[in-house]
Amino acid sequence: MKYQFKNANVVNNSNRISTLAHETRKNIRKFALCCLAGMFLTVSCTKSHYEEPKEEPISANSIIAAEVKNVTSDIKGVFAQLLYYRKSNNNYWYLSGLQYLNNEGTYKNGGFEIRFPNTFPNEFLGPLYPAYTLSPNSKVTLSDIDAKTGVIYLHASTDHYGSITKNYSPLGKFELVGDNWIADYMYSDRSFTAKGISEYGLEFDCSFNKGWNIMYRRKDFSEITTKKPLNENFTWYFIQN
Repeated sequence: MKYQFKNANVVNNSNRISTLAHETRKNIRKFALCCLAGMFLTVSCTKSHYEEPKEEPISANSIIAAEVKNVTSDIKGVFAQLLYYRKSNNNYWYLSGLQYLNNEGTYKNGGFEIRFPNTFPNEFLGPLYPAYTLSPNSKVTLSDIDAKTGVIYLHASTDHYGSITKNYSPLGKFELVGDNWIADYMYSDRSFTAKGISEYGLEFDCSFNKGWNIMYRRKDFSEITTKKPLNENFTWYFIQN
C-alpha cells in the first residue's frame, strides 16, 4: 500500500485556510445579525409619537377633576359653554357660544364634576376650524364637509351652582394642560376625519367619532390630533382672566 505524505507547510496552510473560512462564516453571521438589529432599532425609533387611537368612542358625557392646580378661594362653581363657528352676513367665520349647560356642574374641595348633554341640535354646532379647513388654499381633506362640531369651554364661576346669574363674575377657565399640548372635549354630530395641512401651516390628523371626543392641540397651535401624545401627562389648571 502506498502512502502519500504532505509537506508540513502544505498541512499548516490548509489548516489556516480552513480556520480562516470558518472565521469568515462566523463574521458573516455576526454582520447579518447586526443588520437585523439595526433594522429593528430603526423601526423602533421611528414609531409614532402618539398612542394608537381607541376603536370605541368616548361614552362618558362628563368630566370629573378631583384636583385642579392654581385654584383660588373666589371659585364657587363651574359651568360649561359650547363654542362653535358661525358665518356672519358678510361671509366671515366667528366663534359663538351656547350657554345652556347651566346648573350641570359642582365645584368643591379644589375639584369639580360636570355633565354634558348626550346630543346637541345642529343649530348650535359648526364646522371644524373653518378658517383653516375650508379656506380656498387649504390642503386639509375632510371626509364629510358637512360635519358639525362644538368645543367645551369650562368657566370658573363665583356662583355656587355654576349658573349665569346676576351674581356671576367670570374669574377664568379650567383647562386640561400638558407640557406641550392642551386637551379639549369636543362634540361631533357624525364620524369623520380631517387630514392635511392648512395654508397657514396648521396640521390636522383627526378621526372623530359621533358624540364626544378628546382633541389635542399643540400650545403653539401648529398641530391638532385626536391621538393622545405619548409621554404627555395632563393636569387640570385654573387659568385666571
